[in-house]
Amino acid sequence: MLRSAFLLAFLLLLQLAAVAQNPYKRKIQKQGEEMAEATISGNYQALAKFTYPKIVEIMGGQEQMAEIIEKEIQQLENQGITLVSVKLGTPEKVYKAANELHCLVPQTIVLKLNAGNMAQESFLLAVSQDAGKNWYFVDTAQLTNDSARQLFPAFNQDLKIPAPKEPVFVEE
Repeated sequence: MLRSAFLLAFLLLLQLAAVAQNPYKRKIQKQGEEMAEATISGNYQALAKFTYPKIVEIMGGQEQMAEIIEKEIQQLENQGITLVSVKLGTPEKVYKAANELHCLVPQTIVLKLNAGNMAQESFLLAVSQDAGKNWYFVDTAQLTNDSARQLFPAFNQDLKIPAPKEPVFVEE
């Protein structure tokens, strides 16, 4: 009896510790899933709303960004490549970076090719500018620790962006 009570208490402490490491986990997951759904459904205006504002600005605003993404997706589809799914993993540790919060979120993107499917594991950088109420997302596939510091001048150097992984091809 005492042993099972100890085990239960230990498991509860582990859960509390996990939540304490990232108290924004549910909010990040919810908004990340909304962003993924916008991507899959082709709602590029909504996707632009989840994109880090500096990137949207660089791309010429939300409408211009949505048009660019739509054209790029159309070019892929013309080559026989379609987006099958975007799945997000559990948000990792949150880092304070001046007035922003930063967090890595694992993601797996699956593309359908003529000969099969290709899965690409990578990370999103979730960024909040309002103390965790709203989150923007940046794909880290093209982001290095150096370029992150250019895009985010107060980038916390304790957050290490993992190197991109090779895609995995699955024949049909």
